[in-house]
Amino acid sequence: MNNPNEDATNHILEKQLGKIGAASSRIGSVFTGNSIGASLAGRLGAEWAAKKLRTIDYKSTLLYERDAKTAIQHAYQLLSRMGKMIDASDHSDNPLLSALIGSGFGNMNPTIIGLEFIPVDSHSTEIHLYASAKEGLIKQKSAEKAVTRMMNLLRQQHA
Repeated sequence: MNNPNEDATNHILEKQLGKIGAASSRIGSVFTGNSIGASLAGRLGAEWAAKKLRTIDYKSTLLYERDAKTAIQHAYQLLSRMGKMIDASDHSDNPLLSALIGSGFGNMNPTIIGLEFIPVDSHSTEIHLYASAKEGLIKQKSAEKAVTRMMNLLRQQHA
């Protein structure tokens, strides 16, 4: 499954990195006394920088030995604990779930993860997982780590 909406993905990731920049600037502004200006500058600077970063995608597939309804319920519970559920694109005939989570070093890099559920039979579901994250010079493999973590959590829930 390809990223269903690359522009929306980039926009969300840029805004999340902007929030991190604003929070970091607020902390630094304790020493300068201008928290509003520093926060705004930090947010705008981080958003501008995020536009220059490449968005890295990662995909994988998991055969989940449960029916589609159970697979969706399990995935929803996990994603809800990992981050914030976001509107999944309706570019597919199959059920989709998406969330904004932290991944990479210290789970600090905003990453969008999506799951598409394809019923195989009454006892199994093929889950297509994809993730997207902005990456700078130091590659954190945030998208790959998000997909791997979700696959491992689904396998643990399945066991």
